Amino acid sequence: MVGLFYGTFTALYGAAVAALLYFMAVGAAAVIMSVKNSLKISNTVRVALVITGSLTIAVMTYLTYQFLEYPSIWGGNPLAYGVVIGAILLGITLYATSSYINRRRYGIDISITYTEIPPE
Repeated sequence: MVGLFYGTFTALYGAAVAALLYFMAVGAAAVIMSVKNSLKISNTVRVALVITGSLTIAVMTYLTYQFLEYPSIWGGNPLAYGVVIGAILLGITLYATSSYINRRRYGIDISITYTEIPPE
């Protein structure tokens, strides 16, 4: 919708911030996975995940800071950032609503969809 009403570049600015935030989440997931599964993976892999995850978080945090701190250089604006925040809030709301409805009406816990499926 933003691309239709305010020009495609405005929509792209918000997408850049969203992508940086998503990569930060991937780095955090790598660190969390290495800590939670420390008995299941080798020390070399665990250390590599912690280092690369931490570096990913640091770099993406710096890039996000630069992008948000200097909007005149990067072209960001409150509308583009509002779209990103709105998308995140919409996702949280939809997940919470779906979880509540499926648990109450059908007795299904949808959080199990995020568990790992064994390879065998």
